[in-house]
Amino acid sequence: MYELLVATPGLRAAIEQGASTEALYRIAVEGEMVPLTRNALTQARRRCTSLAEVYRVRLD
Repeated sequence: MYELLVATPGLRAAIEQGASTEALYRIAVEGEMVPLTRNALTQARRRCTSLAEVYRVRLD
């Protein structure tokens, strides 16, 4: 399970302009970022990990 944020030109511009955390998150998700929870649940559906592991990672 992972979450990877790629600093795209649009995201960099938003950071330079002082965008809010919420705006940065929205821009990231609209781009290529897959949030950790979504990735973890996908891995559980594919039986690559257990729901117990998903809960453990998300609650840390």
